[in-house]
Amino acid sequence: MIKMTEALFLTVIAALGQERSIYGAYHLLQGKKSAQTIQDGHLFSVLPYFGLLPDLKRDDVPKMVFELEKKGLLKRIGEEHVEVRDKGNELIAEYHQQRPYLNDLQGWYYHQQASTFWLRFTLYVQTLTHMQENHTRFFPITQNKRIQQWVKQNLPRTKQERAEELMTLYHECQQFLMQCKEEQAYLFTYQLSSVIRIGATLEQVAYKLKLPSDEAYLLHQACLHQLLKMIVDEKNTYPALAKFGADFAAFIPLTDSAKETLNYLKQGMTVEKIANIRKLKQATIEDHLVEVALYDRSFNIDYFVDVKTQKEIYRAAHHLHTRKLRDIKRQVREEVSYFMIRLTLTRGGVPDES
Repeated sequence: MIKMTEALFLTVIAALGQERSIYGAYHLLQGKKSAQTIQDGHLFSVLPYFGLLPDLKRDDVPKMVFELEKKGLLKRIGEEHVEVRDKGNELIAEYHQQRPYLNDLQGWYYHQQASTFWLRFTLYVQTLTHMQENHTRFFPITQNKRIQQWVKQNLPRTKQERAEELMTLYHECQQFLMQCKEEQAYLFTYQLSSVIRIGATLEQVAYKLKLPSDEAYLLHQACLHQLLKMIVDEKNTYPALAKFGADFAAFIPLTDSAKETLNYLKQGMTVEKIANIRKLKQATIEDHLVEVALYDRSFNIDYFVDVKTQKEIYRAAHHLHTRKLRDIKRQVREEVSYFMIRLTLTRGGVPDES
């Protein structure tokens, strides 16, 4: 039996291959918002798992590698590099096949938003149900002042409006949860507090459902990520639920440092000038540009890599069937930099033969 933490770690390690160390997987799962982690997540298609294990400690990684090695799922090929064995790949495939809800995970986009959304929603439901019964004194489920302030600002003012809001939320939740696994619906609803019931913890609901707590955690995260995506894609279908994430629409998946670099770039400054102003290495500014290119498809990379060079990089990547920068660098002209290669690969990774 493999633990959830081990399964996720193995999944990411298998995707990264030997091109990244075991700590590359650790940084992604733990949620380190660095340019390297983000770029790796994109290149190797593992951003959905970003930030899913925020409590994972660096010291846990060698122990986990040792356990997975003992189970015959991977083997060491260096102090910080491993290779997933056939048995490990088979286990990953089986683990994901048995858990189709994993396809709903969108850790990079929603791992922080999910927490805020859930705190707002649960406190709102608790407050609204109490107010509707004229119970103004109760112990709030969160002491987070920002969450409490948000709820106060968004509560309906009249009893009639509150009754209508409760009914609308009930129907929208019902409509959404009918599309989820039954366990997800239980995990969602049994955690809610009302005037007649104190919500259970995730662990308590997991125990009731006879689920491991880590499995319950993944189920609930996948449910919230699915909901956050739906309130963006189908805002008119879920207007009441959409309110809890209305200010998430402005979310730009960039590190703060990359945003600052982008602002300077929009002012017409060169990479060299931005590096001087910000007192950073030019390579760091280049990291920011790769990050911007990953998430802004309108960002024109032709200014930094001419079309001829882009085609040369694509040909090398396709010929080698790799995303390993060092191997691609050996196949292109000497003047083609690692920065050019990384920036080009943001526009589709390894290209099709066509």
